[in-house]
Amino acid sequence: MAYAKLYYPPTTNGLQKTLDAALDTGTTASMTLSNVTGIQNKPGVVVINRIDTNSVEKSASLREYVSYTAVSGSTLTSLTRGLGGTTDQDHAVGSVVEFIPDITFGQALIDAFLVEHEEAD
Repeated sequence: MAYAKLYYPPTTNGLQKTLDAALDTGTTASMTLSNVTGIQNKPGVVVINRIDTNSVEKSASLREYVSYTAVSGSTLTSLTRGLGGTTDQDHAVGSVVEFIPDITFGQALIDAFLVEHEEAD
């Protein structure tokens, strides 16, 4: 049986962090955060630059959804960039990183449910 990828939420609602190091286009090894308190050491999804540091919503073209596989030290590791129709792009130190439900997270739940509950052909 094949299993669908499942993403895990943080342990706190509305969790926000900031980038502690720039995240350049094409970087997939890891992203460094201000801290990782409240983040499970399991696969998850974040959105970078949905809002600025004053909580003002930014242009959709500046947002990027990124999945990760684990937490190591103060980093999220094994990144998949540009999810949910967003673009892999540069993000500066201090960019807001949010752990909020999105279409990538929701679709993973649906896919996992369907794999587990589909009838055999």
